[in-house]
Amino acid sequence: MPNTALTSTVNLDEPYRVFDITFRGGVFGEDVSMFLTQKERTCFDTAGSALSVAIEAGTTDAIAYVLLHEATHIADSSLRLTPAGQPGEQPADGPPSLFTKGIWSERTIIDPRYREPLLERVIFRAKGEVLPIDRARSVYEALRRTPFASLYGSSNWHDDLAEYVTWYHLTQKLAQPYRIVIREAGKETFAYAPMQSGIVRSRFDQMDRFYKNSGR
Repeated sequence: MPNTALTSTVNLDEPYRVFDITFRGGVFGEDVSMFLTQKERTCFDTAGSALSVAIEAGTTDAIAYVLLHEATHIADSSLRLTPAGQPGEQPADGPPSLFTKGIWSERTIIDPRYREPLLERVIFRAKGEVLPIDRARSVYEALRRTPFASLYGSSNWHDDLAEYVTWYHLTQKLAQPYRIVIREAGKETFAYAPMQSGIVRSRFDQMDRFYKNSGR
């Protein structure tokens, strides 16, 4: 598999959709910090450098993070929480959703207010690239000026929602840590906790919909 997990719609033409989620088997043997650190490090070339990047998110099983992320894609596809279809579907036209309004201009284009050229170069984007590790601090400083929960969430509005819901649940409901850390020769030189950022937390009120009892 090219990715850790893939969510696909089984019955695109039917009103009540059914989904498959396919997982990379190795994820079942990893904790969330191990899994996300490996993923984040694919963004940077560390050759010849004493710098390293890590995600500190506790020891919860990685599959919990992956299931939260993929289940949010299912909710998004079913309820149209973002304006366009999921991968494999044609993007839908129409006004921005509550979650994307003022943050995204199009599915992969960030609103000018939060647009950061360096974020648009990250490997998680279609035309992204592996950046030198000495650019990592600048990348995360750029991320800190945005409402996104992670670098991966800054790549498109589907993953913005999936990452935001996942990190909200892990940090606010399960009381798990979440820090992005840069170290040089083992010494911490930079840290950012996205879910403690005021600009990120400004979207917290939109998470209520995921916890309301439908009464059914």
